[in-house]
Amino acid sequence: MSSGSPQEIGRRIAACRRARRLTQTAIAAASHVSYAMVRTIERGGRRPSDEVGSHRRVRRDSGRTDA
Repeated sequence: MSSGSPQEIGRRIAACRRARRLTQTAIAAASHVSYAMVRTIERGGRRPSDEVGSHRRVRRDSGRTDA
């Protein structure tokens, strides 16, 4: 995943999610993680794993919006 503090990464993820008008629940489903995990990541409590990031990149790059 990106460099930076967990708080910085969480803020960037939240900003991108809001810009796309997505909910934390939608991001969780697309990333194959729980809503609680997305919330924790966005609050800076945890850094997302490379696996979570790769799920998101695959969907973004392919234009898919489903889980």
